[in-house]
Amino acid sequence: MRYRILISALCAAALLFLCHDTLQSQTGLAHGGPDGMYVDLGNWVLPATVDGRQADAYRIERRVKGSREWTPVADVRGPSSAAELSGTLAGLATRFPELHDVTIDAALLYQRLSEGRDLKTIGMASRLLPVQLALGVRYLDTGAPRAELLEYRISHVLADGTVREAFVTPAANWPGAGDVATLQGHRTTGEPTAISVRYRVGGGLPPSDFRVFRREGLQGAFTELSTEVLDSCCTVSKALTLENDTMICLVYDKTVRKGTVYQYYMIPQDYFRNEGPVSDTSTVLSFRMSHVPLPERMKVHSIDTAGLLLTWRLREPSAVAGILIERGPKIDSGFVELFTAGVNDTSFLDMTITPMKRYYYRLRLVGPDGNRSSPSAVLIGIWKTSEEPVPPNGVQARAVDGGVRLSWESDTVQQLDGYYVYRSGGEGMEMQQISIRIPPTQTSYIDTLGLLGSRSYYYAMKSENTSHVQSPLSDTVSAVPGIIVTLAAPRGLNARVAGTQVHLYWDQQHNRSEGLMGYQVYRRSAEDRAWRPLADTLLESWENAMTDTDVQPGARYEYIVRAFGAVGDSSAPSLVAHAEIPIPDVYPPANLTAQPQGRIVSLRWDEIAQPSAKEFRLYRYTRGRTPQLVKSFSLDIIGYVDEIKERESPVFYYLTTVGQAGQESPPGREVAVILR
Repeated sequence: MRYRILISALCAAALLFLCHDTLQSQTGLAHGGPDGMYVDLGNWVLPATVDGRQADAYRIERRVKGSREWTPVADVRGPSSAAELSGTLAGLATRFPELHDVTIDAALLYQRLSEGRDLKTIGMASRLLPVQLALGVRYLDTGAPRAELLEYRISHVLADGTVREAFVTPAANWPGAGDVATLQGHRTTGEPTAISVRYRVGGGLPPSDFRVFRREGLQGAFTELSTEVLDSCCTVSKALTLENDTMICLVYDKTVRKGTVYQYYMIPQDYFRNEGPVSDTSTVLSFRMSHVPLPERMKVHSIDTAGLLLTWRLREPSAVAGILIERGPKIDSGFVELFTAGVNDTSFLDMTITPMKRYYYRLRLVGPDGNRSSPSAVLIGIWKTSEEPVPPNGVQARAVDGGVRLSWESDTVQQLDGYYVYRSGGEGMEMQQISIRIPPTQTSYIDTLGLLGSRSYYYAMKSENTSHVQSPLSDTVSAVPGIIVTLAAPRGLNARVAGTQVHLYWDQQHNRSEGLMGYQVYRRSAEDRAWRPLADTLLESWENAMTDTDVQPGARYEYIVRAFGAVGDSSAPSLVAHAEIPIPDVYPPANLTAQPQGRIVSLRWDEIAQPSAKEFRLYRYTRGRTPQLVKSFSLDIIGYVDEIKERESPVFYYLTTVGQAGQESPPGREVAVILR
């Protein structure tokens, strides 16, 4: 009982400190409660002398707001003896169970009434709601109509029966709404014989009291806990207290069974016992983790190609909800949570480790309520694997100034210690290691060791893990170093015209020029003096001839050729070679005939097969006059009908052929037409 009384004292202190304005009686006010209307009567315990007159009782009358008729409710007086006060308080204990937790000396309280009948004289006990009801300065109207706005008229009844100083309260109704702060789970503690649950009071008006509900296990109905003492060893105490200026609702439950899970929630109440929002639920186990034996037979095994395997055994698994595995870089610090194993698990394989590195492990037991035990002894493990790592991916080689740059993809999956670069001087030649170990975070390497700019080099790489096991060689890549090679200008360039083609050739030199990759031929004309390549790609190094087919008859061209090396460097141009494309002869169509019909003449001629021909031209004239062009025809036309308007006769016709270069052939055979 001593512990319970101490908690109650803290409750009263917090109540008075935090709720001063809420708890003191306020004259002329009515408040709705869960079971009726609480009416403030005044600050004097009657009978008493008030303002020089003897007031015998408070008279309470009630009406529904808007009504004119007052209904008598009660005449209220204070206690006439200490025994009456004690009996009244005892009767109120049913409605106010917290009175079981508060020791009120009725004789001392009544003695103070004899010294002064106002609340200030009586002291802080008068701030408690049941004490105010027992003293007759507040009245609970349980007969008031529910959900109606009610007004109360409060009067002093004098000793001679007259009534004076009547006042009317503001309208109010019941049941009231609890305007109190929410409760939030703060801390729980489980022991084999007791459980303490603390809820923190959030923002808003602090509660004056709270109800506590509990259930055994995680299912089933909750029941309200009572603070009434039934057995001195099995009690429930609750209190309002302060922790670092934060108000705490505390319940200490000694009615629990060892090793059992319980759930609790609280409902805050305001001064008039109106209930606020329900708190969240707290789950507590009635035992201490320190009473549960830690895991036994703990070992660490290195599993090749897998990782480090931890094994253990639990002596009492029924009291455990899980096994927390922690790993750290040192034996005494830096431990972090790695995995939570099930209560029936006896092993854990750690695959997130680096070979040949020392790791430290320890275990903790987790109770059903989430509490954790102290750590176990520390285990030490080193993993060594014989599994080959995968070679580097995405290996590429490209020329850079003075050498070859290798690059590859970063590998954060394998536990690598580094990379090695291998090189060969030609296809089919043996690879030789050329680098020391390259750090695993590096993704490039530049080779400048004994390279020639005239040769292709082949590269491959290996990975090495922290167990010092190397991978096979990666895919092979090749590159020509970015080293400039001096190339000789091609010699002996000649251009030979053959019809509408120009054949170009020069001296062979791939056997006498190191690093020669190919040739590029350039051309310019009399109209366009810029040198332009004849092809988009290089000729091979063994080729020394090319034919230019894109030439125009009558055009003059100049040609040069350059040699190119492996890294794009070129030689000086060769000497210029000249070519002039002849204009081919064209001939007029044969067998021109003319058939007149009046002034209409039908003309026909033979087809021609001349690749250099472009079109036909038909001319007409009369004797002594200049021939006139009648019409030009495409090469697929072999006839035409001409209408003659002139009167002169005879009329002569002939044909010519025009070539692709614009040259016109001599006139063909003439035909004469006599008009009739």
